[in-house]
Amino acid sequence: MSGKTTARRTNTPRTKRVDRALRQTPERLAALKTELELLPGLIRSHFTKWTNGAKDFQLRCMEGQVLGQEILLHAATGAGKTGIAAGPHLLPSSKGKVTLVMSPLLSLHDEQVATFRDEFGLRATAINSSNDGCSKEVMQKVVSGEWQIVMLFPEMLLSRRFVDGVLRTAEFGGRCLSVFFDEAHCI
Repeated sequence: MSGKTTARRTNTPRTKRVDRALRQTPERLAALKTELELLPGLIRSHFTKWTNGAKDFQLRCMEGQVLGQEILLHAATGAGKTGIAAGPHLLPSSKGKVTLVMSPLLSLHDEQVATFRDEFGLRATAINSSNDGCSKEVMQKVVSGEWQIVMLFPEMLLSRRFVDGVLRTAEFGGRCLSVFFDEAHCI
């Protein structure tokens, strides 16, 4: 790996889905962009381990999430991808929003939940076989926004129970901030 970090907005063809960015009114987009100007300062004051603040690529990815854009990031381990998922939750407009993080590595779920909780101060959980799994109660907590970060196995996206109980609900549709795929081979 070259060690180079790249972030770009994708030009994925749109089929039946409507890009969130296209549904924003000009006034709402202007308000979000104004709010995004606060993000570097919020990161420095809340993410104390980030002594130099966020890197430019991290801020661009966070901005893309808030604006509802599709982002593809290729970055080495330790480059700060976890912070990209956490950062937008500092903004007032992200209150009550949920980020789904897909990771195939069960051994890292608890570690990442602890990082989101301890380093970034977010409410986080992992839904997998080593905890409550995909129970009706857990799905309702996801839909209602009890957690800001929800770690999942990629296979959960194939589970009719999870798709119908969470992803297809109107309440969650308005609550979902972003979906992260932590490992490229999950896609």
